[in-house]
Order: sequence, then structure tokens, then C-alpha cells
Amino acid sequence: MSPEDLSPVTCTADLLSKPRLVSEQKRDGNVKHITCQQILFGSGNETVYEVAREIMSAHPASYIDDEKYVELTADCVDFRRRRGYHLSPLDQEEAQFSIAYNIIMHRHIEQVERLLRAIYRPQNVYCIHVDLNSPAEVHAGMLSLVSCFPNVFIASKLENVIYGGFSRLQADINCMSDHVKRDDRWRYLINVAGEAFPLRTNAEIVKILKIYNGANDIEGVYGRHIIRSRFEREFKEVRNSIVPTGQRNKLPHHIDFVRGSAYGTFSRAFVEFLLTDTKAKDLLQWSRKTYSPDEFYWSTLHHTYRNPHFHTPGSYSGEQGD
Repeated sequence: MSPEDLSPVTCTADLLSKPRLVSEQKRDGNVKHITCQQILFGSGNETVYEVAREIMSAHPASYIDDEKYVELTADCVDFRRRRGYHLSPLDQEEAQFSIAYNIIMHRHIEQVERLLRAIYRPQNVYCIHVDLNSPAEVHAGMLSLVSCFPNVFIASKLENVIYGGFSRLQADINCMSDHVKRDDRWRYLINVAGEAFPLRTNAEIVKILKIYNGANDIEGVYGRHIIRSRFEREFKEVRNSIVPTGQRNKLPHHIDFVRGSAYGTFSRAFVEFLLTDTKAKDLLQWSRKTYSPDEFYWSTLHHTYRNPHFHTPGSYSGEQGD
């Protein structure tokens, strides 16, 4: 089977709630049906995994090389059809609720494209940050890919992303800035890694975000879990690595540090706040000299129970809701 004939993956998030047949295998004279639900959630019977392993062994996965994507996307209409993109909203509720996505990637176009296809809806918008240090074929393939969609674009400013460095956080900030400038429809922004994959359908995500009603979903821990050694002394990026300088790094504005995740769900008001608020921008500037600031910048802004002098939209103050 050639790359052009590859059909979309069967067990996408959209099929979790459907008894979609993946394959069937004769065992002891009986036909055993394998569905997405069984593979992803189990069936209470190990037989399903035995059959799935047999099917996978008999039909090994085929991969599309990065350099192949320029050719595959030469005819965008054919590419979208073959790859099975949803080009119309699936219902009115989804159509009226636009979500912005940041996808931070550095390799494996096919894996990123599978992610994009799973979360793609025409009413959403997608910023893809390609590591500046990625191979030329990755950049060329992604440029060709995004040209097939009016609501997908490459970040206007690309970073040479170093693991644990400020450049990783800046990549997200660059996409956020582009989203705010380019589109005024989206209500929430979700940032994901290029090697991630959704566990919820777009319809389920929309329902969850409507319940959030402007609140952010950003992880945060405090106390002994925050790893003070990552920010009390300065770090700097040197030759694609992060090294300590030994210099003291004092937090601005009496900010109390909160550690969390590099990924979250951000209201539009939160994104606009971090791009314009003086304290938020000072915290971002200070973060340049820390280790892995993407794991504390969002959470420190969001958890105002530690920083009540921040007036962050959608933040968590520690108070219980009604």
C-alpha cells in the first residue's frame, strides 16, 4: 500500500463512543469482532487483546516520510478527501464555539498530521510552531500541509527550542500572539505537543469549555513540589543546553511561585492578559533565566490564591464556587 492510499486511523477520539468495527478474525471457528471501544477501554476478556495483536502483526503500520508531504499536498482537495478531514461543523453547538490550538512540534510530520486530523474542525484555528532547528524537509512539508487549510498556519516567529529552556515557553507565546492578532472568534486556547493525541471529541471539549464559562484549567502545586533550584538561581541557554550561572534570580513583584504543567486550557481573556499585563510581562522576562519556565509560568499566573495581587481572568483563587 502506498502512502497516498493510506486511510485515516480508525480509532480516533471521534469513534470512542461508537461500536465501530475495526476488524474481525476467525478463532476456533468463531468470528471475533474487534471494536474501537474494546481496544481502548478493554472488554473484560483478554481475547480482544490477543486478536488485536494478531491483526497488528499481520498488518504492520506504514509510515509516510517527511519529504513525501510536499508531494501529497500538491492537490489539496484530493489530500483532504483521502485523509478524511471534517470540512463542515458536525453540529450547530460546535459551529458556534471556536477553539484555538497551539501545536508545538519538531519532527514526524505524519504523527502531527494525525493529531491535526483528529482535532480539526473548520470553525477552529490552529497555530503550528515548527522548531527552527528541525530538518529542512520538516519545514517544507509543514508549509505545504498548512497551505491546504485556511485556518491552519505556521507561527510567524519560530524558536530554536531547547529542552528545559525559555525557548519552549516562547514558542507558545508566539502562537498565542498570532492567534489574538489573526482571529477574534475563538473563546479558548489549548496547547498540545506534536506527539500528543486527544482523548475527547471536539463536541465533548466544547461542552466542557462551556461549563468552564471563562475559567482556565491549569495545573498547580505548591510547597516541596515546586523545585526551587530551578528558579532561585539563574540559568542560561548555551549550545543547545541549559546551564546554571550561580547568580541569584529574585522574583519580581513579590510573586509567589507555583509549579504546574507546560500544557493547559486557557480562556481568551487569560491569553490577552498575559500578553498585555505589566506584571505578567515582567514575570515572563524574569523567566528567561530559569529552568523549564513552561512548567510554572501559566500556573503562577493562574493560581491567584498564592498571588492575590494578580487579577488574572479565569484564575483560581482557592475559593469554592456556588
